[in-house]
Amino acid sequence: MLTIENGVTIDGNLKTLTVPSKHSQIINAQGLTCIPALIDPHVHFRVPGAEHKETWITGAQAAIAGGVTTVFDMPNNVPSIMTAERLKNKQAQIQSQLRQAGIPLRHYLYFGADKNHVSEIPKIKSQAIGIKIFMGCSTGDLLVDDDAALEQIFKTAAENQLLISVHAEDEATIHANRKKFSSADPGVHSLIRDRQAAVIAVKKAIALAEKYRVRLCILHLSTQEELELVKR
Repeated sequence: MLTIENGVTIDGNLKTLTVPSKHSQIINAQGLTCIPALIDPHVHFRVPGAEHKETWITGAQAAIAGGVTTVFDMPNNVPSIMTAERLKNKQAQIQSQLRQAGIPLRHYLYFGADKNHVSEIPKIKSQAIGIKIFMGCSTGDLLVDDDAALEQIFKTAAENQLLISVHAEDEATIHANRKKFSSADPGVHSLIRDRQAAVIAVKKAIALAEKYRVRLCILHLSTQEELELVKR
């Protein structure tokens, strides 16, 4: 049993807390505030395919060091996680690496959507925390820039009671802006992926969420206009 003495809770009360453990230890938390462990709902631990950037060993170590005990990992891996078989293989790799790390990090995985693998979604409804949609191009090959495919994914998510999280940038707007600016210059990144690209995509995602009664998480909110759309 771990015993935490003299800690202040988030409501300002002095309290002794106990945590079940194989080890016996008393921690003096005088002057410290005791808060619940944190959940990070958007991580990229890069397994499989980009282990030179991150692994579940280094990612778990960083998470625990920061007080995070639960993470939701994104599907833009190499290969992208857009089939049930790839999701199963990824989970096996994660379990192996967490055993090596010796850290029982709680984790949930997003499933990647593209227009050619919508039929895979029902197969993973109990294995994934939700569906990740890239409405605008990002890393990897997960891109849904076709309105018919986008609608089909929302419909399928609703039928399987799955959350949808969107990287909300309008691909057509990005493509048009690329013709105006040289993408070799990083200074024009915000001109290519401008406010209008975000607003168009957020409007579309909200409309589809309302139509199909899907739980929707909009990632990377970065403009006042997007916030106003969410409020309304």
